[in-house]
Amino acid sequence: MRRPKLLIVDDDELVLSSLQLEASENGYWTVTAQSGEEAIARAQSQSFDLVVCDVRMPGIDGIQAISELKKLQPAARYIVITGYASPDAPIRALKLRVDDYLLKPFDGPTFLASLQRALRLRQLERPGDASLFSTQDNLLSILSTVLKCPSLVKDRAASAAAQASSVGFSPPRVRQVYLASLVYDVEPTVLADTAGLSRLALLVNQAQRAEEIGDDKLSPEARLVWRACRDSSHSNDGHSNPPFWINSWVGVENLFRLAQKHRLVGRFDSAQTLYREVLDQPDCYPELEAEVRLEELQLLLELGREAEVVSRGEKLRSLIVEHELGLLGARLSLLLARVSRRPEEELKEARRVFAQWEEHEEIACCDLLLAAAGVDEALSAWKDSPYFWESQRRYPQESSRLLGERPGAVTVVLEKPYRIGLLGPLQVSFQGELLKDAVWKSKKDRLLFSFLSANFPRVVTEEELLDQFWPQGGERARHSLHNSISQIRRCLRREPVEGGDIVRRVKDGYTLGSLVETDLCLVTRKIKEGRAALADQTPRQALQLLQDARRLFRGDFLEGDYQEWTFLFREKAVSLQLDCLSQLGHYFQSRKKWRQALSCWQEILRLDPLNDDAYRSCFEAHGALGERAAGVKLFQSAREAYEEELGVPVPPDFEDFLSQI
Repeated sequence: MRRPKLLIVDDDELVLSSLQLEASENGYWTVTAQSGEEAIARAQSQSFDLVVCDVRMPGIDGIQAISELKKLQPAARYIVITGYASPDAPIRALKLRVDDYLLKPFDGPTFLASLQRALRLRQLERPGDASLFSTQDNLLSILSTVLKCPSLVKDRAASAAAQASSVGFSPPRVRQVYLASLVYDVEPTVLADTAGLSRLALLVNQAQRAEEIGDDKLSPEARLVWRACRDSSHSNDGHSNPPFWINSWVGVENLFRLAQKHRLVGRFDSAQTLYREVLDQPDCYPELEAEVRLEELQLLLELGREAEVVSRGEKLRSLIVEHELGLLGARLSLLLARVSRRPEEELKEARRVFAQWEEHEEIACCDLLLAAAGVDEALSAWKDSPYFWESQRRYPQESSRLLGERPGAVTVVLEKPYRIGLLGPLQVSFQGELLKDAVWKSKKDRLLFSFLSANFPRVVTEEELLDQFWPQGGERARHSLHNSISQIRRCLRREPVEGGDIVRRVKDGYTLGSLVETDLCLVTRKIKEGRAALADQTPRQALQLLQDARRLFRGDFLEGDYQEWTFLFREKAVSLQLDCLSQLGHYFQSRKKWRQALSCWQEILRLDPLNDDAYRSCFEAHGALGERAAGVKLFQSAREAYEEELGVPVPPDFEDFLSQI
């Protein structure tokens, strides 16, 4: 297959080299230019499949350059790169009928995803097909409607998205609900005529015709959109319990994810109710039942009902053994070890299963418990484990006895005492202790801190913060900003750390202090280091890094907060998660660990139902495991997703993969 040929245009040599390296390493043939003039000269002598061009350049800027390039290369696809300082660039770019625009800062996975989308459009477009031009005209119409919409419309979209998240929808479904609520006033035929928006058009059309169709016949997404738009005064901060009518149409697996979310944020009564709902569903298959009952035990443990954990745990063991659910059995052993001493053979079996799945944190926990039970060789393995501290925190009593410390002591001092959790509901912890949401004096302080944390380590200028949170401007707005920064420092100050180490002033802006680390930065670093370790042929180190990164994804980025600025970071977080899962999937697949690989690819498809690589890998895994029925079901899901989202059939090789199972 011919490699796609790219022309990358940027006056920043570092950015240019970075993009060229990223594209080249992923199979693209790249040519670079450092100015619009140089790009035009290149296009006069070479043909390109795709042009990636920065907007802000000296001399001929990116928009002018693309205008000239399109005359020379009308069949090429075009992507523009723009920054915060040029908010009109998307409109100008759409007028030139480019295919995508990337808003700085962006990462490698975001860049590669944009390239793939643009090239997919190139493959789908037929010679002489003018549909793309009507697509761009329709997008301009949609944008003009949305850009003029009052803040009330944005509030209702945020409310609908928060409710969608609260009932367990995946990030792509939450985004669909948000967009549909935002463009609710756009004529559905305009949406339907725009490539890639047919599903959104159907959703908006359903919501607009809710009175005619009937509330009970609406899709889950349409019902949320209709209710949010019907009552724009409805307010939801994303932390309330789901309304009574939700459970009838969420679906068994979404219902389970919803229960997990409620447990993680401490809404135990709601979680218990939802666990019961899942178990009462007729399509609750044995593995899901076992997962639900294991989650119930975790909840009971958090409530301090240890005797009940033991009695119900033994009943769950019978279900796990009957259906040969080895990994769940190993996890049950570790959970029961929190409340009662486990037999040595049971712990050794759990360790064997975790070793098969290469779950090294759980292996370290097994070694700790075996050492506490008197198995001498387990003690040195535990102390040498890279997950020594993590296992010590999970089993403080056992580790304290082994280390000769006072009961429950955990002798770990974090290098960066403040940890900010953005991948899920906002969490701030100090030295491992989670700070309660009540520390925030106002919602705006909380959102301002979230914005600074999401942009870390970049310095965010005062002007940018004022535009985002106090758009009315003026000295009064600036005073409110300064007051909010001071309030954040007071709210989060913990001895002996000074408040200035949490948020610090840098020239004309603000950033987080040196004692703060965010999970978003940590995930980015671990995935990058994991990829490098795979390239250096150190697979064990790579696996550790990638599994560490995977554990940090607690949910959607800033789950429950759906301001416009959050969606860019939400896409970045999903791209990072896809990158992490893909590398893990390929790792397990290369070692013929099909069940482990399948779990990664299935999670990818939940996040991105149009991921060709994940479908092919799932077919291969089902074939290796002899699961033809599962392969057929996967093919049907793929066909529905491609038809709904793109209006095209599945790639032809999918049927070839299916026939080989």
